[in-house]
Formats: sequence, structure tokens, C-alpha cells
Amino acid sequence: MIEKVDAVFIESDVKDRYEQIKYVLERGKHVLCDLPMAIGRSKQRELLEIAKKMNAF
Repeated sequence: MIEKVDAVFIESDVKDRYEQIKYVLERGKHVLCDLPMAIGRSKQRELLEIAKKMNAF
């Protein structure tokens, strides 16, 4: 189903967001989410790097 969308809005609990955002970004989709996008700067940086790599930034 994710193949049919251009972007995903994630408004889940912050403890669950990292895996959800990573899943979507790795499929080349844009993500809109509440802040913080993940707990911890290393996880936030990782998500940004994935977004840049997948051209979803």
C-alpha cells in the first residue's frame, strides 16, 4: 500500500516514531511528523541521512 502514496504523516507516540519514520524513508517516501522525530540526536541524524540518501528530504 505504501507504494501508492507520495508522503506519510506520522503522529504516533515519540517512542514509536523512529522505526515508523525509518520504514517510510527507506521506501523513498516523504515524511511529515511531530517533533521530536526520534529520541536522541544519533537517531535523528540517522533519519536525516536516510532522507537525504533516498531524496526524500
